[in-house]
Amino acid sequence: MIILGAVAVVLVIAGLVWWLATRNQESTDDAYTDGNAVAVAPHVAGYVTRLAVDDNTYVHRGDVLVEIDPRDYRA
Repeated sequence: MIILGAVAVVLVIAGLVWWLATRNQESTDDAYTDGNAVAVAPHVAGYVTRLAVDDNTYVHRGDVLVEIDPRDYRA
C-alpha cells in the first residue's frame, strides 16, 4: 500500500511540474494569422547589396527596402 501511495504522490508531483512548466504556452491544431501582405518586386534585376529593414518592420510607401548593386547599370 505504501508503494501505491508513493507512486500516486510522484504522479501528482510530475503532473504539477508539467502544468507549471506549460501553463503559459499556447497550442492549437487550427491556427491562422491576420495581416496585410503586399508583393514587392524590383524595377531592375541585380544582386542585393544591403537589406534596409528587419523582419516584421513596419514600412511606408517610398521607403528603401533593399539596395541593388548598381555596377551593371553604370557601365
